[in-house]
Amino acid sequence: MRFHASAAIVIVTALMSACSTQGARVEAQTYQQFEAGKTRKQDVIAALGQPSGRQFAGNEEALVYRFTKTNSKSWIPVAGAFLGNSVEVQICTFLFTTSDVLKNKSCSEQSGHSSLLGG
Repeated sequence: MRFHASAAIVIVTALMSACSTQGARVEAQTYQQFEAGKTRKQDVIAALGQPSGRQFAGNEEALVYRFTKTNSKSWIPVAGAFLGNSVEVQICTFLFTTSDVLKNKSCSEQSGHSSLLGG
């Protein structure tokens, strides 16, 4: 019986790992196919789906795609303080002219980890 209780604890702990994902990652191959002066706004939306947000600068519009993945183990008693949290963030922005043609694009990624062990 002792083995079954230990196995159950391990399984429940593994299943309860706090992992969260928001948005969809823009893959490098897809990002590279969009060309300034050629790609139209509807082509970006068709390939990536609806953006996470939109920004306006005068008559120009920017589509913003955000991807966030967090993995937290800090809730696990004692060990969680050492396992910590990790996060990945990607933000891709596509700026379009008033005629809905791609003017400029940018994409940045960051990741980090925090725990009592540092890093």
